[in-house]
Amino acid sequence: MNFQKIKKDLQEVYDDLAKDWGTRSTDSWGLDYLNKFSELAKNQGAVKVLDMGCASGIQSKILSSDGFEMTGMDLSPRMIKEAEKRLPEANFIVGDITQMPFKDNSFDAVLAKDCIFHMPKDLVPDVLNSVHKILRKGGYFYLAVKKGEGEKEKEQIKYGKKIRRFIAYFKEKEITDLLKKSGFEIIQCGTWKRIESSDTIWIEIIAKKD
Repeated sequence: MNFQKIKKDLQEVYDDLAKDWGTRSTDSWGLDYLNKFSELAKNQGAVKVLDMGCASGIQSKILSSDGFEMTGMDLSPRMIKEAEKRLPEANFIVGDITQMPFKDNSFDAVLAKDCIFHMPKDLVPDVLNSVHKILRKGGYFYLAVKKGEGEKEKEQIKYGKKIRRFIAYFKEKEITDLLKKSGFEIIQCGTWKRIESSDTIWIEIIAKKD
């Protein structure tokens, strides 16, 4: 599927969800890995952290309370407005994570929770290479993707609205191999289900730039 259409559709979906996401979502899953990521980053002296696909800034807010200087990036202008309300002191920008506008070694740590799977798989290696470039040596990267095979558009109900989004699914070895090829060392990798009745299994990874 054409990525420009995928991107346009995603922006429309997330713009439409932004107000509910900003006021109703706690998005609290994955806190164990997020806390571990924060702990490792702090122990390395990290200060500047990038939140890729930051949505309404929930993870940025958590990490800001841990003492990090946050930059957030999201495709949806309305999500960015919600993030700015949540965390006015952070630097939030509208942008496409396949074209990140940052210099090499700009960040001490990067997280990409719930965003990289919204693109065709053939674009993922370049995105991971970009993350590696903008991270300083020894910096940590937290990544979460959906477990499975293939890629497709999927319909769901979110905040009472029917939405349709592009999703690429990964196997654990598949995504960890891609990270290794981009120059990352895998520190921790596991799977997690939000609720037992859900058909979504998340792969969560903490990696480190060699």
